[in-house]
Amino acid sequence: MTRMCAFSLIFFLVAAPVARADRVTDIVPLNARSQGMGQTGVNASNDSYAAFINPANLASKRNKPHFEIINAQIEGSENAGNALFSGRKNPMSLGDVYPYLKSNKGEWAGYRYSIYPNFTSRFLSVGLLYDAKFAAKYDLADPNIVGDTDKVTHKGYRRVMPTASLSFRLFGGILRFGYTLGLEYLGVVNSVVTSPDTKQLSHSNGIYEGIAVRNTAGLTLTLPYAHLPSFSFVARDIGNARYHGGGLREVRKMTFDGGVSYSTYFSRWLEMMLTADYRDITNQLGTGSRMRRLFTGTEIRVGKAVSLRGGYAQGYPAAGLGFRMNRLKMDLSYYKDERGDRLRDDGDDTFALQITWSLLNQ
Repeated sequence: MTRMCAFSLIFFLVAAPVARADRVTDIVPLNARSQGMGQTGVNASNDSYAAFINPANLASKRNKPHFEIINAQIEGSENAGNALFSGRKNPMSLGDVYPYLKSNKGEWAGYRYSIYPNFTSRFLSVGLLYDAKFAAKYDLADPNIVGDTDKVTHKGYRRVMPTASLSFRLFGGILRFGYTLGLEYLGVVNSVVTSPDTKQLSHSNGIYEGIAVRNTAGLTLTLPYAHLPSFSFVARDIGNARYHGGGLREVRKMTFDGGVSYSTYFSRWLEMMLTADYRDITNQLGTGSRMRRLFTGTEIRVGKAVSLRGGYAQGYPAAGLGFRMNRLKMDLSYYKDERGDRLRDDGDDTFALQITWSLLNQ
């Protein structure tokens, strides 16, 4: 037991300092559990969101059939909460939150909400995802730039994606495979509104839209030895995802993610899992240093009802709590959402709450 504890501690202390990763993209919808574990999940996710993160893990032994009528998640930055409670403004409306942004120059106010009703079992998952995420800030004119004016920068996306996943297992679950087919509508905005006092502000202004078919395939290998070392590999946007039908003409290149995990069982009611993800292995997205694409996390399960989580992502720590009661699950997380383009450039304190209720016990 002493050796197991020592190895687990060394793993975390070594991995955490190098687990610095700029935001890769928002191409993979993440749930609150993953956010609290340093945005990991390639190897660790085995709930309904595994359809997006790694469909092979849908075939996990722990994944029982369930119909999640309610699977809702809401996230808000610290400044979005301040805007809501100080001025009773709707932080999801750029027009409403504009006075707060103007009085708190250079500070982001952002939010995200998603719903994902689905039916998920060990071998099949179907669902419909709606996911929206936007953020904005107000900046003063730069005196060093001739003709520069005050401006509002706003960025984000909204997506609607029906999905269908198949998964299966071999050799008692030692080897698992999975595939997800998704038809994604995506609207993306990343724009600057100059002289904003004279503009009609809305997150929908300047948005580019398109539709693409997205193919994701995953493989997970769990070795039948002590601590169940596990390895995963995921291919995303197989054959490239091409968006058509609107102003968004993006071609999203195929990328590859890897993940590993290691579990320590202290007793029947106490277990710890350490996990690390390496995103975009071939650097198709051009994010630079390998260390910027490494994420680490840990989860401690106390019985079947409580989970404690932590991790590192985008150069910042993350933390979370999970509660489970038969058909009801609730996950709370804290992390920093990187709004900038470099490591530790412009992090925004963000809090996430996800509530899931199923017709069947899980």
